Amino acid sequence: MIRKIVSYAIWGMGIGSPIFTASLWLGGSTGAGLRDTTAWLAASALYGILALIYEADEWKLPVRVGLHALLCGLISLAVGRFLGYGNSLWELFLGMAPLFVLIYGLIWGAMYMADRRKVRKLNEKLQTK
Repeated sequence: MIRKIVSYAIWGMGIGSPIFTASLWLGGSTGAGLRDTTAWLAASALYGILALIYEADEWKLPVRVGLHALLCGLISLAVGRFLGYGNSLWELFLGMAPLFVLIYGLIWGAMYMADRRKVRKLNEKLQTK
């Protein structure tokens, strides 16, 4: 039940975040916080689109993971540069890379484990037939 609650909460945030952000812009709000939120929301949408790479079954999993991580990392650096997180690309990279690797690893690991759980349940259902 907890998993279901968390899943629904994530879906709600995923739907509500762009709507709320757009509402703030349309309502005349301004500021660095809103700009940052909008930039990272757009980056998140691009990360999601790039997840289509995982459907390229003709590529081995390490290639798909590496390509997705690389492209997401480049998007993150571009957003960081746009938002002024560093004075140079090297400074930006050094500041952002450790956190990016940590977050990417945690999300990838969680998604991988969820997929394994789905496959295990599917195999159990197939064995009972």
